[in-house]
Amino acid sequence: MDTKTHRRRWAFLIVLGILIVAGIVYQSATFLSQPRAQTRRGRFGDAAAAQSVAVATIGRGDIRLVVNALGLVTPLTTVTVNTQISGLLMQVGFQEGQLVHKGQFLVQIDPRPYQIALE
Repeated sequence: MDTKTHRRRWAFLIVLGILIVAGIVYQSATFLSQPRAQTRRGRFGDAAAAQSVAVATIGRGDIRLVVNALGLVTPLTTVTVNTQISGLLMQVGFQEGQLVHKGQFLVQIDPRPYQIALE
């Protein structure tokens, strides 16, 4: 690479740097020159300012409140179910997370190996 090309490249980079710095200075100057919002005085703001008032009728209705947040859900009770025998599950009578009650059908284990052993 010859020195003429090298000088042109450096000149281009210097001009580019100057333009970037000028843009940043211009943006900060326009930001600082914008008028600021008036700060309120006292607890209830400026008492002399006109306040808008609206009238509405009272009625019953649903209030929809949606909260998007991260959290942790902890169950009130956790139960571990153990079987007295092992085998292939043929049917499951509940869905995960569903409330179950005492005596409710939970699962059916394949009875064929035990019927053969009994015979």
